[in-house]
Amino acid sequence: MNEIIYDISVILSVYNRTDELALTLDSICNQSIDRNRFEVIVCDDGSREDILGVAKKYEDQLNLRYCYQPDRGFCAAAARNMGIRMSHAKLCMLLDNGILLASQALECHVKAHKHRKCAVTGYVYGFDDMDIFSEEIREIIDNHSIDQAVEILEAKQYYDCREAVYQELGDDLNNYPASWVLYWAGHMSADRDFLFEVGLFDESYDTWGGEDNDLALALYMHGAEFILERGCASAHYPHSKIHNLIKDPELAQQELLDKQKYLYSKYPLDTLRKWYDIHELKLNQWLVHNGVTGDLRKTSQKLGNLLNKI
Repeated sequence: MNEIIYDISVILSVYNRTDELALTLDSICNQSIDRNRFEVIVCDDGSREDILGVAKKYEDQLNLRYCYQPDRGFCAAAARNMGIRMSHAKLCMLLDNGILLASQALECHVKAHKHRKCAVTGYVYGFDDMDIFSEEIREIIDNHSIDQAVEILEAKQYYDCREAVYQELGDDLNNYPASWVLYWAGHMSADRDFLFEVGLFDESYDTWGGEDNDLALALYMHGAEFILERGCASAHYPHSKIHNLIKDPELAQQELLDKQKYLYSKYPLDTLRKWYDIHELKLNQWLVHNGVTGDLRKTSQKLGNLLNKI
């Protein structure tokens, strides 16, 4: 096990998009937390662009290291694991390229971890898979500091796409029947030892999506407390999408079904089975509306009969 030197390691997964990498690293340079309390590990998933060249420009400003794996498809799970294994901090923050951190974000993540089984979800303003307002969001970010951009995005209601769930069910994820569905790898943190305890990311995922759901389920099954921390704020810099959700929705749907079946083979939960039929952003509302409340690990509720009746 690596010696603990820092409070938190930023595990930044990257595939091409060097311009956004520079923006992301700029935002990390402007953190309120002292630079000697954190490190940044740039995890390159086989980019064709000069990721290393960009990373080297920040070596004087950050405790930064770079790691690389050959391009074998969308292997973000393996890339993130590469960074986690290299890390020297008590906590690991998983961050996607193009997620720009507000100045208090890292400090907020550190403070949010009250015990080793916390799983903290950051807030990503302007995040929407379909990027409907991408031009305006890009203009806001380009012309303001990240802190200012976050304030403007909030005022214009360019929220994290999970906000509709939070608005209806509240910010306390302990009251959600299926809190694991909202723990996404774009901006989240967990205890390093806890990540090793659950086996890190499942590296069998080699197309976009699913690996973070898998990790969330592993953490859930090992007793994680999922925490939404709005103070861990960030902004999503719009970019063109290359995954099949945009390019080939029919193929993306088949990939999703295949991954759901694989997940259920690992984690045979009734809530996961219902996820086959209900979009993940609506699963918790559906359960609550049908009388399923609270963290199912802490109740005696049995869902099998209920789900079969509805």
